[in-house]
This record gives sequence, structure tokens and C-alpha cells, in this order.
Amino acid sequence: MESQIPPLDSGSSVVSVQELIKETINTVPERYVRHDQEPLILSDNGSTQTSVVPVIDLGKLSSDEIVGDQELQKLHEACKDLGLFQYLPFTRRIALDSYIKETQKLAMQLLSLISKCLDIEINELKELFDDGFQTMRMTYYPPCPRPELVVGLTPHSDANGITILNQINDVDGFQIKKDGVWIPIHILPRAFVVNVGDIMEILSNGVYNSIEHRATVDTTSERISIAMFFNPKLDLEIGPIQSLKTKESPALFRRIKMEKYVKDFFSQNLNGKSYLEKMKLQPEKAFASEEE
Repeated sequence: MESQIPPLDSGSSVVSVQELIKETINTVPERYVRHDQEPLILSDNGSTQTSVVPVIDLGKLSSDEIVGDQELQKLHEACKDLGLFQYLPFTRRIALDSYIKETQKLAMQLLSLISKCLDIEINELKELFDDGFQTMRMTYYPPCPRPELVVGLTPHSDANGITILNQINDVDGFQIKKDGVWIPIHILPRAFVVNVGDIMEILSNGVYNSIEHRATVDTTSERISIAMFFNPKLDLEIGPIQSLKTKESPALFRRIKMEKYVKDFFSQNLNGKSYLEKMKLQPEKAFASEEE
């Protein structure tokens, strides 16, 4: 049977990916080919690296002092060196409204733990994020016959504070950029992935690292994910936390109203960590900010 999809020339309307996958196609329409994307570069042995993403056990964090301190240090190192960790919840199969409430509770719990890791007031981050600007994105990545020619989601770092990602159907496609190399990550079954975002890097004055990541597509299987993004309140001003600024570690980022930060971010295309770079202070301004 002849395909009913119109040719993708300059005179036709844009055909959605959802419409394309209703047909059996063996090639990728030129409109969807990304000629400028970085090629897939795996680790030295060409395999995925599950061990690179630590799993944090919140139960251990509330156990005896020795075990709890060890797990807290593990969380600190994950946020500092990778900007990413995994967490295994008790269950995921709940109604959407309950899911949102539970992830909100988890986010507040993680923010308290991160405050403890940074050695700042335990409620300092919670007060910034409580009743803050929160969004949710559900994403469907259809299968593609030539996945190396397309991109599921452009390389970027999340602009928010922390992201809680739920990979619904356990189809891999999440990749992080570490030391200039794209590493495919195998997310453990039922696990949430927690990303450190640009705002957390700003608040921590560069102690923590927002991770650049992207999404790829699979040859035969669809991929579905739900991401929850947590931000401070829109009427607040964000910048490095005061107690993390010293003469030895002056402010690395400028201060900005949260509402303007969000508007400026969404006014540009996703492009790695380019927006965070714009937030950085020049060395002489960093010292001037410290003196204020």
C-alpha cells in the first residue's frame, strides 16, 4: 500500500513524528536528520557504564551515624563529580496526582540532604524551593530505523535546581557528557535518576556540577520518560549562597531574579551549558561581588 504521508518538501506542512511511525519507513526524512550533532562516542571498551552512576540509599542516610555519614559522603561526591545519581523508590505505580506529591516530598528530602552535604543551614535550600516553580514533562521517543542520524533531545544541562527522571519502560537512551565523552547510561529498573541542574551549580557556587546530557532513540523500541523539574520561587533572587562565598572561593555567578532567569533561558535554544556560562562572573567581578 502506498504511503499517505505527503513528501516533506518546502511546500508541505510538517509531518509529526507520531504520524511518521504509523507508516513503515526505512529511511529518515531529511527534515529530521541532524547533521550537526556530535557522533556517538562510547567509553574505551565500547560498553555502557552502569557503575558510573551511584545509587543512593535514603534508608542508610537515616541509619546509624557511621553508615549515614558514609552514604552522605557518597551523595556529596555524586553531586560534585558527576551531577547525577540514582535512587530506588519503594514503588512507582501510583496515580499521577499522588506521584507528583511523592516526588515533591522526595525533592524536599533531597534538598535537606544536599544542604547537609554543603554544610549550610539544613533548611536553607528547602526554604528557597518550597512552593517553588515546578514543572513536569512527559516525553515519548519513537523507534527510528537510523537512530545515529537523529537526536531524541538536544544536548543540554537542566536550567533548574534538581530534576527527578522516571524512565517508564526501561528502554535506554539517556547519555551524559563526562570529560568530553558521551557515556550511555543504563538506568536500573524502577530507579529514579536525579540530575543536578544549573541553579544548584549556581547556589553551591560551583561546588556541585550540573550535568550535560542528551537523549537518543532506539531502533525497535519506543522510550517514555517523565521528568519533574524543581526550582526556587519565581519572586526570589538567585545567586551563590552567602556562606559558600569566601575570599578563597569568591562568587562565581551573578545574581538574578528567578523570573528573569527563566524567561532568558527559554528565549534561547538548548545548547549544552551555554546559558550557565552566561551566568558566570569575570574574575575581577567575582572579587568585587565578594567585597559587597
